[in-house]
Amino acid sequence: MSVGACALLPVPAVAQNAPDTATLARQVEELRQQVEALRAELAATRTAAADSPQPALPVAQTVPATASAAVVPKPAPSAVQVAFKGAPEYKSADGWSFKPRGRIQFDAGYIDAARSIDSAVDGPRYAAVLRRAFIGAQGTIPGGFSYRAEIDLAPKTPEWADLYLAYDRGPLNITVGQIYPFLGIEQMSSDLFPSFTERAAFTGAFNYRRRIGLAAGYTRNTWMVNAGVFGDSIADVVPDGARSIGFDARAVWMPKLEDIQLHLGASAHIRHYFDYPTPNATRYRSRPYFFSTTIRPIETDTVNIEDERNYGLEFGAIRRRAHVVGEFSAFQSLRANNIRPTYYGGYAEIGLFLTPDTRGYRAGQFDRTVPAHPLGDGIGAIELNARYDYLDLTDNSSIFAGRQQSIGGSLVWTPLPNVRFIGDYVHNHFFYRGFPPNADVDTATVRAQVDF
Repeated sequence: MSVGACALLPVPAVAQNAPDTATLARQVEELRQQVEALRAELAATRTAAADSPQPALPVAQTVPATASAAVVPKPAPSAVQVAFKGAPEYKSADGWSFKPRGRIQFDAGYIDAARSIDSAVDGPRYAAVLRRAFIGAQGTIPGGFSYRAEIDLAPKTPEWADLYLAYDRGPLNITVGQIYPFLGIEQMSSDLFPSFTERAAFTGAFNYRRRIGLAAGYTRNTWMVNAGVFGDSIADVVPDGARSIGFDARAVWMPKLEDIQLHLGASAHIRHYFDYPTPNATRYRSRPYFFSTTIRPIETDTVNIEDERNYGLEFGAIRRRAHVVGEFSAFQSLRANNIRPTYYGGYAEIGLFLTPDTRGYRAGQFDRTVPAHPLGDGIGAIELNARYDYLDLTDNSSIFAGRQQSIGGSLVWTPLPNVRFIGDYVHNHFFYRGFPPNADVDTATVRAQVDF
């Protein structure tokens, strides 16, 4: 075949369809633009996800470090609420509550007395004693009930103190258990809040104590009335039952006249002693404002008692830093031989805070003093008190009976509401009916106290 003929042959199809360089470049550019668009879209999606709130994770799920900012739901509030009032107090929404309570009082003192039938020591002597060590609990029960149980561990044989169940409905109160049978303000006020380390002489001489009974009270605005039927104390109950039964009542008027808290009260007590094979032997006597001593400078003979009558009047007033308080009590006992002597007792007291504080008062009783500037913010509350105390146990049947007159002063420091320190000095003079000479006894006592 000639060369000319070969030139006339057709070109293969592959060579004819191959793209040129410009087309390939255009296609590559389109692919690059699509990849860039996809990258931009992915970046925008990640940014939006980071800015949106994260879903809450279950509490049990482990939270990775990158999700530390995730919000964890708060736990549901507990059904039992706990508050601290010297000790933890537990309360439930349905009316139950429980709070441990207690107190510790350490006393140290000095007494200067002559030798007597009660003590062979002549002159000054010193003592330190655990005065009280209460432990117990209190609380409420649904339906308006409340309770308290306390035991004093200070005596060699522990003794029950308050032990009762109470019901409150509006102004009405009903209590069953061991309580004080509505005596005067000195005895009804807690031993946590006295102005001296010891109560007035007549409260010990007339054998005031807690007793088991059933009582009712009614309080309305500025007045209150309480009455009850009481037997013996838990420690005095014998296997055959109570040795005595008493009927006790107290009324208090307590108006607030501008900045003056006034207190007026009266009480009556009647007690009958049952006939027992063993006599109801009783005597009336008093310590000279010093607990840790066997000295009883005046006392009646031990006699058999059939009935007792006791009537009391009380007065008090609190105005800002100052307070005054006083009581008078007449006590009569009927003996088996139909002798009915009458004894008398009372006191008058005035007090003044050196700090901007006032004496606590609530429901016919002296109450806790809460310092305006407790220790840490100030020096706490400081109070000065002066007292005159009188006791007449004159009894024609006893040569050791007589009269007691005491005058004293005290300093009370309350650095915190639940911590208290007391220091007092009392001069006691005793007048005897019989042959013993008159006597003077001086006492000084300090106390450190904490309660919860």
